[in-house]
Amino acid sequence: MNLTPIKKQYWRMLAAWNRWRHPVSTSHSPHDWMDAIARNLPEDKSGLVFVDGGAHDGQMARRFINRFPGLQVHGFEPNADLFPKLQSNLADVPGERHQLALSSKTQTLKMFI
Repeated sequence: MNLTPIKKQYWRMLAAWNRWRHPVSTSHSPHDWMDAIARNLPEDKSGLVFVDGGAHDGQMARRFINRFPGLQVHGFEPNADLFPKLQSNLADVPGERHQLALSSKTQTLKMFI
């Protein structure tokens, strides 16, 4: 008995089920998701706060400020080498910068870079 046609049909059905069960993820460019955010923000953004956990040197926060003027930025960056750059790059932006990491616990941990 030749099982090849049955095997082929089985594999086609399995592939179709996998596509349904695990759809291909879609990646969006920053432009796409900035547009999605813009559609959900009020026109007056002066009271809004952007919290940047792992703010690095402030590049992402700067992109948000450029797109949505009036935001306050609270940036968190625990890396002592990056924190001065964050402060310098966002010196003209309302809000605060913190040389801390965000966590659900208050604790002191060793950070490996």
